[in-house]
Amino acid sequence: MIVFYRIFLGAALVLLLGGGPAVASSQTETLDSLLDRIAERLESYPDLESWAARVNSTTQRMDKNWRPKKITVVDKNITVRDGEWNEEILKATEEKKGKIKDITKKMAADAAIERAKARQKRKKEKEKKDERGDRGREFVVSLDEILPFGVKQRPEYEITRLDDDLVGSVPVHVLSVKAREPSDKRFDGEYFIDRTSFDIIKADLRPSKKRSVLKRFKMEIYLQVLPEGYLVLKETHIQLHVGLIIKNIRIDARETYSDYRIIN
Repeated sequence: MIVFYRIFLGAALVLLLGGGPAVASSQTETLDSLLDRIAERLESYPDLESWAARVNSTTQRMDKNWRPKKITVVDKNITVRDGEWNEEILKATEEKKGKIKDITKKMAADAAIERAKARQKRKKEKEKKDERGDRGREFVVSLDEILPFGVKQRPEYEITRLDDDLVGSVPVHVLSVKAREPSDKRFDGEYFIDRTSFDIIKADLRPSKKRSVLKRFKMEIYLQVLPEGYLVLKETHIQLHVGLIIKNIRIDARETYSDYRIIN
């Protein structure tokens, strides 16, 4: 589980895995047994360090009534090699007051600047790592840090079982998760587990501890299993409201991932 994603939010968070099917569960299965099956499923996924995908993102800057003021749509190719993130901007538009403007060149230039900054940051982090002999601080976080079902992570959360449900047409177990020690780096929420394969196919998440300026943060993620067996990010939806003294920032952002390629 060492794959990284950078979800909307300047640079943010997480997800990837994969593997083969598991045995179907029963309605009467105990919570501990269910958690063991999920943990076993997570352990079964192969590591993936290098991959590519097509990503379409729609970011809306909202007014105080959560109506869009500006809509930015970006179509891009993402390539991750050994944790190094690169974006190729294919098309970008900005809609404001009913007028649509092509901003592809601007977004491509911004992406080039971000790549240069990331290279410089990796260089500095490597130097710090060499000096300290430790891992240093990563630019993004791993899936281990957002999925609380592993043997090591589980004791840090209170997990309760809710009524089974459907995600689309897929029967799922629903688990409510709450961090025992709230932190802005840990998430509370509901996880939706395929009752047949024990794959996590959806999660509705929020920080277990919010900073005072963060008025709203809701993240909905969907996962899918590739033919090669990897569980990957399919879609994200984030609503964010940051309330500052002189300014409020309200954002509604969606990203969809498709055309995955595994890089050997």
